[in-house]
Amino acid sequence: MSATDLWTLFSALSSTPAADSMQYPAVQIPARPGNYVARTAAGEAAFLLRGPNPPVVRPPLRLRHVEVDYGARCRVAEAGTAAVEGEFIAIRCTDSNAVALELFVRTVEALLATLPIQPTPSDTESLIAVLVELFRKLGRPSARSIKGLWAELFVIDKSGLVDSLVTAWHADAVEKYDFFTTKGYLEVKATEQPQHIHEFSLAQLRGPSSADSLVASLLLRRATGGVGVLDLARRVTQRLRDATLRAKTWANVFEVLGNDFQDAHDLSFDERYAEHTLGVVIATDVPCIELPLPQGVLDARVVSDLTIAVAERNLGISAISRIAS
Repeated sequence: MSATDLWTLFSALSSTPAADSMQYPAVQIPARPGNYVARTAAGEAAFLLRGPNPPVVRPPLRLRHVEVDYGARCRVAEAGTAAVEGEFIAIRCTDSNAVALELFVRTVEALLATLPIQPTPSDTESLIAVLVELFRKLGRPSARSIKGLWAELFVIDKSGLVDSLVTAWHADAVEKYDFFTTKGYLEVKATEQPQHIHEFSLAQLRGPSSADSLVASLLLRRATGGVGVLDLARRVTQRLRDATLRAKTWANVFEVLGNDFQDAHDLSFDERYAEHTLGVVIATDVPCIELPLPQGVLDARVVSDLTIAVAERNLGISAISRIAS
């Protein structure tokens, strides 16, 4: 949205409560005059968006992590300028946890970038509906492992094909492949074991296009001060040219983290070790059971050791271009 992202601008806002409880330290959202991100007296983040005039009369939304007031009377004070008072649609993150605040600010920023400069009431309502659904996921069990999300973001980042891979990235935990294109698929696996041993569905190894498809295997090692999920998500979204893809990336982060979102701040891995151990092989090179399956067996899952395949037939990260370029 700008050279300086909104999380950086929000983080720089004063955390000292104003004498007037209606007045918030705020900064105008770049390229969106009259719209602000503000810090409440409790340290929460609030987006103050200009609504229709006259304002729509609608009851406020009160959820676990997010509240929306459709006719909030606020006074905002930008550094070095006179305070501005008005009626706003106030979208507030009620959780002062650092991870929740960053997810909130970065996700709303990405969603706003998908809207026209002068959004219609239905545009704004759609943004609120998406945001509410995303934050509902933070109250549910995690859909996938944080370790798996880390590996997927790592491969996206290292591939040099950020836009193409995010476009191909699954948006639902139940989808069969991590990345799918008309040229094939890419399945990403991660383990903290010392060997490349992973579990697969049969379709991931011997599907219709498996001869043209790839498996990326990473060995991970936890490291204090290493790279975390949010670090990788920031890095990826900063390189995406399409606002819709930035919003998709943060939506996928929400999908995975669920109510384990606070762990995203503590779990980090050694990036150099992951890069050094990364192996990319053709799906048909991964050991698998013989086909066809016995009569009456409709599907199967296998645990395969890719260590030899990675050592002998590693194509490297550049091979991903064969399905994603």
